[in-house]
Amino acid sequence: MVIAAGTQDQPLVFRNNDLPNIVMASAVQRLLRHDGVPPGSRAVIFAGIPHGAAAALDLDDAGVPVAVVVIPQAARLPEAMVSELRAEGLRIVEGATIAVAQGTRGNRRVKSLRVESPAGPELLDCDFALIGADTTPGYQLRRHAGAKLGFDEESQSFPLTGLPASMHLAGRSVAQIGVTTSRLPFGPEKLGLLAGPRQSHDRLTPMDGWHRAAGAKMIPAALWWRPLCYGDSAGVVADGVRLVREGGGMLDVSTLGKLAVRGPDAGAFLDRIYTMAHENQPVGRAALLNEA
Repeated sequence: MVIAAGTQDQPLVFRNNDLPNIVMASAVQRLLRHDGVPPGSRAVIFAGIPHGAAAALDLDDAGVPVAVVVIPQAARLPEAMVSELRAEGLRIVEGATIAVAQGTRGNRRVKSLRVESPAGPELLDCDFALIGADTTPGYQLRRHAGAKLGFDEESQSFPLTGLPASMHLAGRSVAQIGVTTSRLPFGPEKLGLLAGPRQSHDRLTPMDGWHRAAGAKMIPAALWWRPLCYGDSAGVVADGVRLVREGGGMLDVSTLGKLAVRGPDAGAFLDRIYTMAHENQPVGRAALLNEA
């Protein structure tokens, strides 16, 4: 089995790294290649992996000024890619890192970065910073297969160990994989997916025809059409309340789900699912379950 689950960009840790316009390399490449939109007019680029260097070349090709390409000591860049950066005339600072970011008035966006290198600190003006520090491959399937998370002091990463012999990772080695806490969602959801198309999945109760014939004003309740009141007069709601209190009322609960649990351990089973106690529920008595 070969796992090719993709990767997620990892941020670079430095002071004020959450200022607007400090963005990931993959985001910049998508803006340039898919939409033809540059994210700013002067960039500082951190290139610890090929993604960062490739984004620097893309920005230069699009005519966006690149103030400097910062290459850290532990960068994993092919020498050919570094040579290509130099051939394009881009300034490179090697063995360096970003120490702090400064924002504009009100911190509306980043305005400068302090870069520290063996030659000393340097303050660089920019209106956006591109971060290509590292990536985290999708690791959830490996965990299900029995792999364990470890921690490597030298690389300050969380490698996967104990990978089954029949499973191989596409791309980087296991020792290069860093992970974060596993929780849903594993990646950001698109707004279009969350909104979804405007579709209607109407459901009608067995009494729907009776309600409408009686003059009910129907409203959607989840996927079901339910009666709000009967009639159009101003006091129709008050009249309905009075009739129920002084006489009687009927509620159509056919939309509620039903489960039949039988057997000598039915009560104990329900106790494991719901917060209420059911094992000692007397025969012939009922309890209302809150399934919210």
